[in-house]
Amino acid sequence: MNKGTATPPDARHRSRTGRRAAEIAVAAAVAASCGATIGPATPALAGGSPGPYCAGSARTDIPADGPAAAGRAARVEGGFYAMTGLYWPPTTAILCQEPPSTHHPLFRAGRGGCATGTLPFLIPNDLGPTVAGSPPLWGTFLPPGWYYLGNDAPPGWSDLCWAATRPAATS
Repeated sequence: MNKGTATPPDARHRSRTGRRAAEIAVAAAVAASCGATIGPATPALAGGSPGPYCAGSARTDIPADGPAAAGRAARVEGGFYAMTGLYWPPTTAILCQEPPSTHHPLFRAGRGGCATGTLPFLIPNDLGPTVAGSPPLWGTFLPPGWYYLGNDAPPGWSDLCWAATRPAATS
């Protein structure tokens, strides 16, 4: 019979207490990291390519579900705009006011992709192959009104569907 030394009861208790403290610390760290991961999400965390930030109040978010977004159209003041990003949910385009350029079109009519009663206008974007991911330093003119993103633009451009008054929701 080997009469080795037995671990005193208080040492066993300290060992269990230390292990329990470590388990609680690990659980707290995991919970904190999950909270940071699934906590309130900004558009960049939700999904998309938000692009560069617009200066001051020059940013406008536009619903981007084609004609289905007509009832959620956003009011835009007249001016020169470029699309600098896209995020979801819900799918939303980011527009920034940009200065016009005499080397680019000041105004460009779109091809379609809009609900009945709205007109398409084109603005440059940095999401297509034409401008290769660099933000446009110029914009095309949009008259004041209500806008949502259409779905029939050529590469490097975005269709915005315009209405003078807020369009009704489509089903």
